[in-house]
Amino acid sequence: MATKIAFVSCAYGTYRKTQPAWEDILAAKPDLLLMLGDNAYMSWYGSTWDFKALEDCYRAQFAVKEFRVVIESVPTLAIWDDHDCGPDDTLGAEAPPQYVATTREMFDRWFGFARNNNRPHMYCTYDDLPEVKIVMLDIRTYRTSSKAANPTLLGDAQEKWLWKQLDPARTEQKRFNIIGSGTGFSVGKPEHRVADYRSVADGIRSRLAFHPGSAGSLGRRALFLAGDVHYNKFVSHPEGFHEAISSGVACFIRKTYTEDEFVPERYADNWGLITIGDTQIHVDFHANPHTTGGASRRVIAIEDWTVAKK
Repeated sequence: MATKIAFVSCAYGTYRKTQPAWEDILAAKPDLLLMLGDNAYMSWYGSTWDFKALEDCYRAQFAVKEFRVVIESVPTLAIWDDHDCGPDDTLGAEAPPQYVATTREMFDRWFGFARNNNRPHMYCTYDDLPEVKIVMLDIRTYRTSSKAANPTLLGDAQEKWLWKQLDPARTEQKRFNIIGSGTGFSVGKPEHRVADYRSVADGIRSRLAFHPGSAGSLGRRALFLAGDVHYNKFVSHPEGFHEAISSGVACFIRKTYTEDEFVPERYADNWGLITIGDTQIHVDFHANPHTTGGASRRVIAIEDWTVAKK
């Protein structure tokens, strides 16, 4: 039987009272849901820390019946990104610690139901699916600017933890590694992507590089999932791992700048679904008709980890 993993990001319950994607996700019958950040919004743009606005957004999001049905029915993992950590483009390591502590308390309170085998940290793993190891990253709490003198994305402890998870000599490996991140590896604004943090990016590249064979013989087949950008995109990297972005499960399409533009014609209803079969993995992107980078499918051959031509 195929294994199905849904992945989403970016839900703005304050302004999106109707969220049709959740009914479609439930109908797909996923075995797991990955929520990859911006699960609520403090604000759309700006730098003001407005804790009441974030709390109100969480309340509005959890008032959406279809969303509640999904999270009550499907095992869920959740991490945050900038808008639920703080204002737009929040860098946790450069923000007032008491502010980040406040938003973290909100996240833990609203998403306390989510699976996490590594509390009190947000970063964690999930091994309850056959052949698949899920690794969820916290890419906001410890993050500095990529232009800092000594930039960090994950912080020292999380980085060491990640290398351990991906090291066959120290941690039992499964056939597939799926990395969940709020920030895209190569997709996103310049200076804000994982790839812009050179040291950790090089470490990820080397550890996710494709090697044929089984997990027991150091075979490695990896997907890097992320959100953030309010569209869907798929990228194959030279090292042999693939990047799948699905962002905007219940918010607005990119280049939406003001509340006056929060209209149905600019709604984003994007979500992704990974289906792991015997010989292929399907990565399906779902979207409404007016969304950039809309509905599409990529097919990955498991044996050589290549993507079929469209």
